Amino acid sequence: MKRFEKKFALLLMVIGVTLLSACSDDKDEPKISIPSVKSISVGTSFSLGLSGNWRSSNDFVASVDKDGNVEAEHVGECTISNEKNSCKVTVTPKSNFIKEPVTDWGISKSQLISKCGNNYKESGNSIGYTSNSNIAPITMYTFDSSGRLSSSVITVKTTYTSDLVDFLMERYQPVAVDGYDFYFTNGYTTQSTSTVVGMSLYKYDKSYWMVMYMPYGNSSRSGANMDLLNNLFYIYNK
Repeated sequence: MKRFEKKFALLLMVIGVTLLSACSDDKDEPKISIPSVKSISVGTSFSLGLSGNWRSSNDFVASVDKDGNVEAEHVGECTISNEKNSCKVTVTPKSNFIKEPVTDWGISKSQLISKCGNNYKESGNSIGYTSNSNIAPITMYTFDSSGRLSSSVITVKTTYTSDLVDFLMERYQPVAVDGYDFYFTNGYTTQSTSTVVGMSLYKYDKSYWMVMYMPYGNSSRSGANMDLLNNLFYIYNK
């Protein structure tokens, strides 16, 4: 009899532990695997599958809500994270219509030439590179009085206006329109913006857009910079 009671007591103990374990599992949050790296294209989204205090290191590239839904805003990289998890997000373009000029503001002329090559033409404080492209034949770089890169320009045929706008919109935020001059930035706030892009009809050949990249805080409207226009005209016709 005592042996039976011991076996019964042991059986009850096993059942109790099993039930307790089952109840504990029911209360645990489901385990969700957060990707450490994610690549998505502009305009698409994905869900991390877990709500919480999510934040983005750069809302201009990708934003996230409290439910872990991530929206790809502009081309670039950022990190989505909370207290316990992080995911490096790369936003890729749908358009690679043109090759953008160098925008490493403040580098020297020799540093720029080491990046772009020696086959350049020179005019005043600018150097330019020409190509056989029917879309974007000229890229020009201008240096300040200290010999540091202060602006970059690329010319694009107006017949490709729609393609150009799509390309810029994937990378920049439109901020102003003044006649046929259009302005974009690479940030939502003044603190996060480093580059302004101006898109203007080229004065000397209106079959081209002059797309000018300038460091934020030191930008002037391209239509008013006659030295720049003349440098581009000389390089274009040399």
